Amino acid sequence: MDEIRRILEENQDVVEKYGVKFDRIERRIDKIRSNLHGIIDREMSKAVSLDNSECRAIMKMIPGERKENALRSFLDSAVQNALSVYCSAIRKSLDEIFDDTNEEILGTIEVAQQNIAAHLKMLQSLDENNRMEVVSQMICEAGLINDECEIVENLLEEV
Repeated sequence: MDEIRRILEENQDVVEKYGVKFDRIERRIDKIRSNLHGIIDREMSKAVSLDNSECRAIMKMIPGERKENALRSFLDSAVQNALSVYCSAIRKSLDEIFDDTNEEILGTIEVAQQNIAAHLKMLQSLDENNRMEVVSQMICEAGLINDECEIVENLLEEV
């Protein structure tokens, strides 16, 4: 996160030019951190509770190998479930960040396309203006040549 922030700060002009909103992404990442905090503990607490009928049944078993195997299997299952819930939460949050970032990128591309279109229009306008100047200059030169021809013609008539 710090590395991304450093890169964006080094390229502040590009960030501002294209309207990249890093703060929004950073807030989303902070939200992920806070949401993920304690997920495994909560899931394990739900599983390893007397409110859970499977856990209650294992606790009522007579001590021995069978109870140890059942408890080990139950705890493995509870840990797997807690990790699955944790991974699902991360995946969902990352998908949201990806969607937000994708929207940011598309917005940036749209701004760039608009800038390109504006520059293209300006260049076309310059090209058109340049053509008009060239045509105007050619008309002036043609007028001068015409005037010179008339002068030469008049001189030739006098001779």
